[in-house]
Amino acid sequence: MVIGYLRGRAEDMDDLALQRQALAEAGCEQVIEDLAVGRRQEQPKLLQVLGGLQVDDVLVVPRMGTLGRSMAEVVRRVQYIAAAGAGLRSLAASRKGLTPQRRPGGRRWG
Repeated sequence: MVIGYLRGRAEDMDDLALQRQALAEAGCEQVIEDLAVGRRQEQPKLLQVLGGLQVDDVLVVPRMGTLGRSMAEVVRRVQYIAAAGAGLRSLAASRKGLTPQRRPGGRRWG
């Protein structure tokens, strides 16, 4: 399954709409959203998605920073996705002309 994930603020509805559209155009069968309210930055829906990933699922994010607030958090989550046997795709990396990297088993990273 191709799952899209986005995070944003309720005040930025135009940006959220653009992210939703980009994820839909990327072929996401399901789009999950975490909306920050005030200073709250938790990502409970992302944690649910990560916990439910299955082999050959692909998580699509608008940009890698969507996965966490720090580089260490992003790296931990990327490692978790890999351990689950799922793939990861960043739309920002695709727009920059970077080609997706393939890893063993043919699953895509990029």
